[in-house]
Amino acid sequence: MEALIDGDIVVYRSAFAAEHTYYLLHDTTQGESPAEWPLIEKFRYKKDMMEFIGVNQIDDYAVSTEREVEPVENVLYSIKHTIKSICEAIGADTYRVFLSKGECYRHKKATIAKYKGNRDDTPRPVHYEAAREYLVDRHNAEVFTAIEADDALALYQTDTTCICSIDKDLLQIEGKHYNWVKMVKTVIKPRAALCRLWEQVLTGDSTDNIPGIRGMGPKTAKKLIAKCSTEMEMRELCKREWAKALANNKVKLFDLRKPSKVTPLEAMSEVYMLVKVGGKYAKEALGEL
Repeated sequence: MEALIDGDIVVYRSAFAAEHTYYLLHDTTQGESPAEWPLIEKFRYKKDMMEFIGVNQIDDYAVSTEREVEPVENVLYSIKHTIKSICEAIGADTYRVFLSKGECYRHKKATIAKYKGNRDDTPRPVHYEAAREYLVDRHNAEVFTAIEADDALALYQTDTTCICSIDKDLLQIEGKHYNWVKMVKTVIKPRAALCRLWEQVLTGDSTDNIPGIRGMGPKTAKKLIAKCSTEMEMRELCKREWAKALANNKVKLFDLRKPSKVTPLEAMSEVYMLVKVGGKYAKEALGEL
């Protein structure tokens, strides 16, 4: 068994876990400026601070934050431990780690809304680059630019591999899966994989700024797609649902880039291309088609 590991998620989870935000509660009744306000208490969690305020009925207070970052060695140890535990959990004797770098083909093909445009201002963890370098230098991580790590995981999945990720998008790929955070092993059958893909064509993906049909949640999409017997029926159903959504202005558009009217087929086709993991579009980007 070979473990196919989503390096992007390993990097972010390990690096962000080393960063801690503390909430500092100050007494504003003493001192004339923020610099003079004495510290009342320091809290690890905002919820604890709010409970403290409620119990003590403090009206005159101010809150500031303080961030502490653990040494990079802690992050690298966490990565090493994560990879080891993944391999032990699924009985893998070999593993491959995949990383994304820069903009992939989806950024160029997205016309309705900017792909991952909602992440433009999201800060990366302090030890982000160090974590990536460690994966490349010590674990032979493979870096992809034309496609994303998700696509690589999908393309290299076989009967003797297991996709190791917490990303639900990858559940559209049949075969063995392992969620190392929930410690859940799953085997995705062909129909389940196909249904998952077309459900996403209806819902879009707000995480990646991919448009979806307003009011179309995962449960509703699942019920609609379950009624279809073939992929052609799924495609036609999605086309009809997109036609109704466009006609009734019920499309969830994030960071709109294309002001002109979009036909149901164009909308459905673009969302399909954006949510599809691996497959024709990824192979084209790699020059394999």
